[in-house]
Amino acid sequence: MWVEDGFSDGGAASVGDSLRVWVQQDFGVEIATLTAVTASSQSISQTRYGSTDIDPIRLAYYRCARALEDLAYPAAQIVNVHLFTDRERSDALSIVRGVLSPTGLVNLALASAVEAVIDRQ
Repeated sequence: MWVEDGFSDGGAASVGDSLRVWVQQDFGVEIATLTAVTASSQSISQTRYGSTDIDPIRLAYYRCARALEDLAYPAAQIVNVHLFTDRERSDALSIVRGVLSPTGLVNLALASAVEAVIDRQ
């Protein structure tokens, strides 16, 4: 079931102006997906919760830290042939490829950092 507010049981939160994270909880497992934020959904959110000023420097920092976290463990799995099976290492490589892809989190994080620096000048 989708829950609209409150992350304790699932819910949604905006990430910047263009993405929204939806968290679905089924049988105690949380599944997060990203969807585009439309002008309509942003308007509804602002009506319900009020407008929020987003600090672009903090958002860029968070995205870069998250990208690093998403790369560190899978990269360790890939190079550690003694602790992980070939299947686990292959799955880890898929994760790294996704994070490093043109639409992956690393590119989003770097673009956010560059934008934050440009806006600050």
